Amino acid sequence: MKKMREDNRYLPRRFILENATLRYFVENKSPKAVIKLQDVNVSMSPAKLGREASLQIDHMTNGSTRHLYVYHEEGNIICQWFYAILAGKSAIREVSVSF
Repeated sequence: MKKMREDNRYLPRRFILENATLRYFVENKSPKAVIKLQDVNVSMSPAKLGREASLQIDHMTNGSTRHLYVYHEEGNIICQWFYAILAGKSAIREVSVSF
């Protein structure tokens, strides 16, 4: 579930993490956003959102910082996403410094 910008409603969104990108979809059409993992910062944010299993995903777009606030009813799903994003970022760094 992704928090809407204008109000405090949460709507279902589909996220896909692959090929060093995070994409999210409003419907099953083209992605609403394609974010390079190297540009992503992620943190657990239960205090900010008032939901135990929640993430804040920050990234730069057109010179400004965008924030995506997401949660899932199952806390283990959010933890898996958190660690998957961190692992993806780590893999990018390892590839960029390898000889």
